[in-house]
Amino acid sequence: MTIISNDQTFSSSSDSSLGANLLAQFKAAADTVLQAGRDITIHLQPSKSNCPAACRFNSSYKKYMGTSGGPCKACGGVGFIYEQRQTIYMANIRQIKEPFDNAKSGGQDTPAGRVSQKLTRTKTVIESYDHIIKSLGATIDGEEYKLWDEPAKTGFGGTLLYVVTTWQKMDK
Repeated sequence: MTIISNDQTFSSSSDSSLGANLLAQFKAAADTVLQAGRDITIHLQPSKSNCPAACRFNSSYKKYMGTSGGPCKACGGVGFIYEQRQTIYMANIRQIKEPFDNAKSGGQDTPAGRVSQKLTRTKTVIESYDHIIKSLGATIDGEEYKLWDEPAKTGFGGTLLYVVTTWQKMDK
């Protein structure tokens, strides 16, 4: 697996105005929580690249052949390979329970008949938004997850600083 670099930053603003000072204090406190959190590995679309072996296309077999005369072992005879990609962000991770149906049926006072599912909520830096939107899934604490809902950008005083994402554990 190839680890893709990301633009995760934990620096604060040096502006001395009151609004910027509050923003810097908020960001410093929230960044401390993220840095003390756990890692989330975001799985990205694989990249397609030419075969690294010196294989040649054989028009008779319509396959790429290796030096031994058989189909290329590096690419399986297709002429290219896919390289899995992922990136790692520090995150605040929390387990939540979300009912399938938020409304109580029949005006009952109890949630009878409602089925809850366990979801995982993560908070990461704003730079992770594009990676999360394009992700194939994620690994959190060694478990595989899929995106459950569109991520929400959040922050302080109109400045977007973080992304809150809800993930659902994938069935095995």
